[in-house]
Amino acid sequence: MSLSLQIAKQDFASKINDPRADLAGDSNQWIDFLTLARKIYGDEFYYLMHGFRCCGLRIRTSEKGYILRPEVDPEGRIGFYPDEYEGMRDKYLLKQVDKIKYLLSVLRAGGN
Repeated sequence: MSLSLQIAKQDFASKINDPRADLAGDSNQWIDFLTLARKIYGDEFYYLMHGFRCCGLRIRTSEKGYILRPEVDPEGRIGFYPDEYEGMRDKYLLKQVDKIKYLLSVLRAGGN
């Protein structure tokens, strides 16, 4: 487990839950990601990422490590509408790419 992740998990009173635990498979990664996001970058960044998770953003494994990908649902009930994610990503996440990459690398180094 990385030092950043160890430090973030020390304060169990403020442990963050996954707002979309119904999306099985990456819930533990989201708990750690959101915990680190809040502790390292503060509430504004945390709430941005929390909102994207609520909309169905997933943490997936790729050859290079962890990446973020949308859960796409044609009816918009469990994830993003097919044409919705790219606009939201471009407007809100692209300017946060360095923070996101760092947190995903910390998760990967932590073995989650």
